[in-house]
Amino acid sequence: MNTTSIAYKKSTERNIGIDVGKDQLDIYILELELHWQEENNPEGIKRLDSKLNRYKLTQVLVEATGGYERAVIEASTEKVLPIIIVPPVKVREFAKAQGIRAKTDKIDAGLIALLASSILP
Repeated sequence: MNTTSIAYKKSTERNIGIDVGKDQLDIYILELELHWQEENNPEGIKRLDSKLNRYKLTQVLVEATGGYERAVIEASTEKVLPIIIVPPVKVREFAKAQGIRAKTDKIDAGLIALLASSILP
């Protein structure tokens, strides 16, 4: 996703988007244009928390997906991460407003991170 600019890269903010699936988490750090995947299980969530602890996080947006996001949210709130749950319809509306029609897990994670940067904490 090439929506970031030099201003994003120089920023100290870190807006994270997490696209949650039944078996997999797609994570995107907007300002670093960094994408990776973790399994949506206790071990994968533990690795995710470990990686996110390396950054000064501004916000973490997680798309609500029928309960599959619960474990990630619970782990994040225990670590006192700035997490926000967003309904899927809001993500789709934001995508339409950005002119993005393609839909993959990676694109969705990047879009959620972009949405995070648009929401004031």
